[in-house]
Amino acid sequence: GNCDKLELSWQTYNKNWAMELNVYDAEKGHIIRSRKDKIPNSLLNAGDKHHVKLSYDKKDSRLKVEIKHQNGKMIWDSGWFSMISQDHSRILTETFDLDSISFRVARQRRGEKIHWDKAGHIYMFGPPYSQGGFLKVNIDNMRLDIAGKGEVENDYSRDPGLKTVIKDADKHHPFSPRIQGNNFSWEFDFTCREVNRKYWGMVAVGLKGAVKKPRREYTYTIEVVAPDGRTKRITGVNPGPHWRRPDPNIPAYTITAVLDGKPVTEAELKKQGRAGPAHPQR
Repeated sequence: GNCDKLELSWQTYNKNWAMELNVYDAEKGHIIRSRKDKIPNSLLNAGDKHHVKLSYDKKDSRLKVEIKHQNGKMIWDSGWFSMISQDHSRILTETFDLDSISFRVARQRRGEKIHWDKAGHIYMFGPPYSQGGFLKVNIDNMRLDIAGKGEVENDYSRDPGLKTVIKDADKHHPFSPRIQGNNFSWEFDFTCREVNRKYWGMVAVGLKGAVKKPRREYTYTIEVVAPDGRTKRITGVNPGPHWRRPDPNIPAYTITAVLDGKPVTEAELKKQGRAGPAHPQR
């Protein structure tokens, strides 16, 4: 499958704070969640800077998160971890298809803000939810190292042209070249301007791709049972416009098969000349 969004978030709650990594797929939805909980409050105060690095290794389908405080203390070092399905039954072989940096805050209708500041950063304000709990932060020194394509850097000294998804609460800007199944590392700096951990507050920074409607293709199985018990199973049958009958009494496409009990595909019958247009043009 194709992953079209991954997102790192800073969250305040009940006088504590935490971080999360979430990965999304356009068709499957939310597929991965990794969380670092109850991080010491001494590591998130006004003026504190966090250096963020996220790495992806396609060969082994794994991710790594490294977030370090300006004082040298490691806030979160996840180590390499496999991209495992939520039911933990299998390793996901996903391909990242990403072309934008995203910025999101919780939508509370109480003054959310995301904008470029000419001082050279993206300013984000995740407003209070109910009573207290908010974050005001700067994001800058964005850098992507994309295997086989090179580096993408943005220190936000110039307006990146943020595009709005949800007014004041969800914005993004493109980068090029895009990530299309490449190994990559992603780094940026997070600076806390002001924080209140009393209740829940959130800011999130992510990588995302263009939203695509998933394309679903279906094939069918035909099972035939004759009165004398003979059977035939034909799989991979793919009806299309060429099956349409301009005259309902005249077949446009036919499939012929021997009732020998052996399974066969439509593609195999086509190769044998037993499936195709009933009256091919000459």
